[in-house]
Amino acid sequence: METAEEKTPPSVSPEEQNILRSFRSRIDARDASAHNNLGVVYFNKGMYAEAIEVLQMALEIDPHNVLARSNLEVVYRKSGFYQNEILQAEQSLKERPDAAGHFRLAEALRNTGQYQSAIASYRKAAELKPDDMLARLYLGLTLKQQGQFNEAVEVYKEALKLEPDSYVVHTALGEIYYNLGLLDQSISELERAIAINPDGSEAHFLLGFTYGEKGLLEKAIEESRQAIALNPNYSKAQANLGIDYYSQDLLTEIKRHSDSQVQVAPDGFMTHYNLGVGFRRKGLFKQALKEFEQALSLEGENRIVHKEVGEIYLFMGQNQQAIASYQKALEFDPHNAKLYNDIGLAYHRMGSSGQAVKWYQRALEADPGYVVSYNNLGIAYVYQDKQELAEQTFRQAIQTMPQYGDAHFNLGLLYAKQGKDQQAMEEYQEVLKLNRDSALAHNNIGLLYLKQKKYPEAVAQFEHCIKLDSDFAEAHYNLGFALAAQEKYQESLAATKIGRASCRERV
Repeated sequence: METAEEKTPPSVSPEEQNILRSFRSRIDARDASAHNNLGVVYFNKGMYAEAIEVLQMALEIDPHNVLARSNLEVVYRKSGFYQNEILQAEQSLKERPDAAGHFRLAEALRNTGQYQSAIASYRKAAELKPDDMLARLYLGLTLKQQGQFNEAVEVYKEALKLEPDSYVVHTALGEIYYNLGLLDQSISELERAIAINPDGSEAHFLLGFTYGEKGLLEKAIEESRQAIALNPNYSKAQANLGIDYYSQDLLTEIKRHSDSQVQVAPDGFMTHYNLGVGFRRKGLFKQALKEFEQALSLEGENRIVHKEVGEIYLFMGQNQQAIASYQKALEFDPHNAKLYNDIGLAYHRMGSSGQAVKWYQRALEADPGYVVSYNNLGIAYVYQDKQELAEQTFRQAIQTMPQYGDAHFNLGLLYAKQGKDQQAMEEYQEVLKLNRDSALAHNNIGLLYLKQKKYPEAVAQFEHCIKLDSDFAEAHYNLGFALAAQEKYQESLAATKIGRASCRERV
């Protein structure tokens, strides 16, 4: 299938050009989607200057319009804008090798897909001008887009030394931590971003998705609502055209746009990829898979897309397919710890803890600081009843990242299983220091109190847990037991009934 760069635009008469230009006055000046779609029309008629102008306007109206940005980059590439920029930047650097020149070159390289060269140029710009926040932001962005998450984290941490209250950096860190599976850290960064900028729709949207993965559904819904209220584009999935889609009769297609009847997905790689990411974030996994498959059909093998596909299969419980996709991604990125870790997770879910251990260990060989794999490896050892190894591994995770709540929680579970109640209590308390809204930690502290026959304290913990998660069936049952132990039988019966109802709803 041909791409935008391969298409030869049809010749357009001056009269038709004037007609096309007249459409600018007919679209809503505040509608980014209309400007995007008109830019597609201009592009496919070879009117590159006009396409650039209206696509830039779309981004002025809505800076978060990913599709318009992608389309603008396609037009830039097709028109030779970036190639010319590269030549000019390289010539400028010969005459004056300064930070501005390296940044200009990095931008052009990034937009022509020369990402590793762009990363090197961004680094040089930041080195020559240590207080250049913009160079660090784009360096972090490019590393993030390439899946080099740990390097991106280090760059963003350096950026925070320059601007501790940067909404952009905290949001980016939140997204990276989510991709690394560090959900508590993701939530912390995104909450910080929102505290800095309460109107930041992207942070609200990402936070909603992260809450959803943590099982905090009410919070997830509320954050998603706020994101949509701030930026209605988050409620849309296929409202815009991609640059490669347009191929039908001009007037028919313009009418189609004005009637808001666009239903066919765009055909550009970046468009399908971005739609796939959007669907994935909304939990629409089948639609996401369709978009990622389309992206692969256009660009061939792409490690980032294979990684996304693997994650979706993992979410859907299709573990064999997940393993196949992750292994395909590893062919292109053999040092990516997360890929090894997620293959281990898929094997673990299939009941093959032995294979899981091997893959978690390979993840740690690739990145000895990847704390998620220490935690998962510890869980696998628990399943194999290798409790001493499990304890050592959980402690290694905590040593690597003391604020990693999941490792504290799992170590607490292990201690509770071993009858080491005080040590278990200490670990659960550490979890609450990191996340006071951890329903699981409150429930398990309640269980320890229940075991110690401290019934009022147990009741208080279970009630607090239920306040945080009203559908937590186990907490309702535990509350019933604690109340019954105090001979409060009517209250106990009521709590148990709620627990049964919660079980039925979740089934």
